[in-house]
Amino acid sequence: MPTLDVEELKHLALEAMQRDRDEDAIRLLKDAMEQAPDNAELLYLLGMVHSHIGLVDRATDEMGETLPRVSGRRLPWRGRERDAVRDLHDEAGHSGD
Repeated sequence: MPTLDVEELKHLALEAMQRDRDEDAIRLLKDAMEQAPDNAELLYLLGMVHSHIGLVDRATDEMGETLPRVSGRRLPWRGRERDAVRDLHDEAGHSGD
């Protein structure tokens, strides 16, 4: 069976995220990152899934790692990554987790 490429894996991961299939999304994103380890978008998405399942510290680390990979872009949370991830976590209805 042919290997899925990064774009295919990302698309499937996004589909899994929309369907609340977090385990599938994590597996697909990690598979994609094996092919493209410096891809900031994949790492950001992985952080989003980890935030969704309550792994806020891991999500914060992953999202913080995306910053050097997107140098030159102006990011609204720069310097307050932990707060940004916690806000996203709370907005997803997981406050108090």
